[in-house]
Amino acid sequence: MFPANERRRWHGTKRECTVGDPGTTPTGFCKSPTCSMCIVMQRSFDKEKSAPGSMFGKGVYTSGTSSKSHGYIKQVAPSRYRAMLLCRVLAGKAKKLTQADHNLVAAPAGFDSVRGVPGGGLNYDELIVYDNNQIRPLYLVIYDST
Repeated sequence: MFPANERRRWHGTKRECTVGDPGTTPTGFCKSPTCSMCIVMQRSFDKEKSAPGSMFGKGVYTSGTSSKSHGYIKQVAPSRYRAMLLCRVLAGKAKKLTQADHNLVAAPAGFDSVRGVPGGGLNYDELIVYDNNQIRPLYLVIYDST
Protein backbone atom coordinates (compact mmCIF):
# COMPACT_ATOMS: atom_id res chain seq x y z
CA MET A 1 0.00 0.00 0.00
CA PHE A 2 1.31 3.45 -0.90
CA PRO A 3 1.10 6.51 1.34
CA ALA A 4 -1.56 8.88 0.02
CA ASN A 5 0.18 11.84 -1.66
CA GLU A 6 -2.25 11.55 -4.55
CA ARG A 7 -1.67 13.79 -7.57
CA ARG A 8 -3.45 14.66 -10.79
CA ARG A 9 -0.93 14.52 -13.62
CA TRP A 10 -0.86 14.58 -17.45
CA HIS A 11 0.32 11.72 -19.64
CA GLY A 12 0.68 12.11 -23.42
CA THR A 13 0.02 9.06 -25.56
CA LYS A 14 -0.53 8.11 -29.16
CA ARG A 15 -3.63 6.58 -30.70
CA GLU A 16 -4.26 4.67 -33.92
CA CYS A 17 -8.03 4.96 -34.05
CA THR A 18 -10.73 7.57 -34.53
CA VAL A 19 -12.27 7.25 -31.06
CA GLY A 20 -13.29 10.75 -29.99
CA ASP A 21 -12.97 12.34 -33.43
CA PRO A 22 -15.73 14.77 -34.39
CA GLY A 23 -18.45 13.07 -36.40
CA THR A 24 -17.66 9.54 -35.22
CA THR A 25 -20.14 7.42 -33.32
CA PRO A 26 -18.95 6.46 -29.84
CA THR A 27 -18.87 2.67 -29.98
CA GLY A 28 -16.17 2.00 -27.42
CA PHE A 29 -12.43 1.73 -27.65
CA CYS A 30 -10.67 0.03 -30.53
CA LYS A 31 -9.18 -3.45 -30.26
CA SER A 32 -5.81 -2.71 -31.86
CA PRO A 33 -2.95 -4.27 -29.88
CA THR A 34 -0.80 -1.19 -30.64
CA CYS A 35 -3.25 1.68 -29.93
CA SER A 36 -1.67 2.99 -26.72
CA MET A 37 -4.64 5.21 -25.82
CA CYS A 38 -7.23 2.43 -26.02
CA ILE A 39 -4.98 -0.06 -24.21
CA VAL A 40 -4.48 2.36 -21.30
CA MET A 41 -8.17 3.25 -21.14
CA GLN A 42 -9.20 -0.42 -21.14
CA ARG A 43 -6.45 -2.00 -19.02
CA SER A 44 -4.49 0.88 -17.48
CA PHE A 45 -0.74 1.50 -17.74
CA ASP A 46 2.15 -0.90 -18.23
CA LYS A 47 5.63 0.34 -17.31
CA GLU A 48 7.11 -2.30 -19.62
CA LYS A 49 5.90 -0.17 -22.56
CA SER A 50 8.10 2.79 -21.55
CA ALA A 51 10.54 4.08 -24.14
CA PRO A 52 14.06 2.61 -23.92
CA GLY A 53 16.63 5.03 -22.56
CA SER A 54 14.09 7.20 -20.75
CA MET A 55 15.58 9.80 -18.43
CA PHE A 56 14.58 8.06 -15.19
CA GLY A 57 14.49 4.48 -16.42
CA LYS A 58 11.61 2.12 -17.02
CA GLY A 59 8.49 3.66 -15.49
CA VAL A 60 5.26 5.48 -16.29
CA TYR A 61 5.95 9.19 -16.89
CA THR A 62 3.57 12.04 -16.05
CA SER A 63 3.82 15.79 -15.61
CA GLY A 64 1.87 18.52 -13.87
CA THR A 65 2.59 20.61 -16.95
CA SER A 66 0.34 19.63 -19.85
CA SER A 67 2.71 21.17 -22.41
CA LYS A 68 5.47 18.79 -21.22
CA SER A 69 3.25 15.79 -21.94
CA HIS A 70 2.18 17.35 -25.23
CA GLY A 71 5.84 17.92 -26.13
CA TYR A 72 6.57 14.23 -25.63
CA ILE A 73 3.68 12.99 -27.73
CA LYS A 74 4.43 15.59 -30.42
CA GLN A 75 7.76 13.82 -31.00
CA VAL A 76 6.24 10.37 -31.52
CA ALA A 77 2.85 10.86 -33.19
CA PRO A 78 1.33 13.01 -35.96
CA SER A 79 -1.11 15.63 -34.65
CA ARG A 80 -4.22 13.66 -35.62
CA TYR A 81 -3.07 10.73 -33.49
CA ARG A 82 -2.38 12.39 -30.15
CA ALA A 83 -4.24 12.13 -26.88
CA MET A 84 -3.71 13.37 -23.35
CA LEU A 85 -4.80 11.56 -20.23
CA LEU A 86 -5.38 13.28 -16.92
CA CYS A 87 -4.39 10.63 -14.41
CA ARG A 88 -4.67 9.85 -10.74
CA VAL A 89 -1.15 9.12 -9.51
CA LEU A 90 -0.23 7.80 -6.07
CA ALA A 91 3.19 9.36 -5.63
CA GLY A 92 3.75 8.25 -2.06
CA LYS A 93 7.19 9.41 -0.93
CA ALA A 94 8.88 10.84 -4.03
CA LYS A 95 12.66 11.04 -4.48
CA LYS A 96 13.62 14.39 -6.07
CA LEU A 97 16.16 14.08 -8.88
CA THR A 98 17.63 16.68 -11.24
CA GLN A 99 20.04 14.38 -13.08
CA ALA A 100 19.18 11.45 -15.33
CA ASP A 101 19.35 7.88 -14.08
CA HIS A 102 18.50 5.76 -17.13
CA ASN A 103 18.95 2.48 -15.23
CA LEU A 104 16.07 2.82 -12.76
CA VAL A 105 13.51 0.01 -12.85
CA ALA A 106 12.02 0.84 -9.45
CA ALA A 107 11.92 3.83 -7.14
CA PRO A 108 15.08 4.18 -5.01
CA ALA A 109 15.05 2.33 -1.68
CA GLY A 110 12.79 4.08 0.83
CA PHE A 111 10.79 5.88 -1.89
CA ASP A 112 7.64 5.13 -3.88
CA SER A 113 8.31 7.27 -6.99
CA VAL A 114 10.75 9.69 -8.60
CA ARG A 115 10.08 13.38 -9.08
CA GLY A 116 12.17 14.99 -11.76
CA VAL A 117 12.59 18.65 -10.88
CA PRO A 118 13.65 21.34 -13.37
CA GLY A 119 17.36 22.00 -13.51
CA GLY A 120 20.27 19.84 -14.60
CA GLY A 121 18.87 19.27 -18.08
CA LEU A 122 15.20 18.97 -17.15
CA ASN A 123 12.98 21.86 -18.21
CA TYR A 124 9.67 20.65 -16.75
CA ASP A 125 8.52 18.68 -13.75
CA GLU A 126 7.99 14.94 -14.12
CA LEU A 127 6.61 12.28 -11.80
CA ILE A 128 7.56 8.70 -12.56
CA VAL A 129 6.00 5.64 -10.96
CA TYR A 130 7.39 2.13 -11.27
CA ASP A 131 4.36 0.15 -10.12
CA ASN A 132 1.43 -0.02 -12.55
CA ASN A 133 -0.99 0.09 -9.60
CA GLN A 134 0.12 3.64 -8.75
CA ILE A 135 -1.56 5.25 -11.76
CA ARG A 136 -5.03 5.24 -13.31
CA PRO A 137 -6.46 7.30 -16.17
CA LEU A 138 -9.28 9.65 -15.12
CA TYR A 139 -10.04 11.76 -18.20
CA LEU A 140 -9.25 11.44 -21.87
CA VAL A 141 -8.54 14.59 -23.88
CA ILE A 142 -8.32 14.29 -27.66
CA TYR A 143 -7.19 17.37 -29.55
CA ASP A 144 -5.80 18.57 -32.81
CA SER A 145 -2.77 20.79 -32.36
CA THR A 146 -2.21 21.69 -36.00
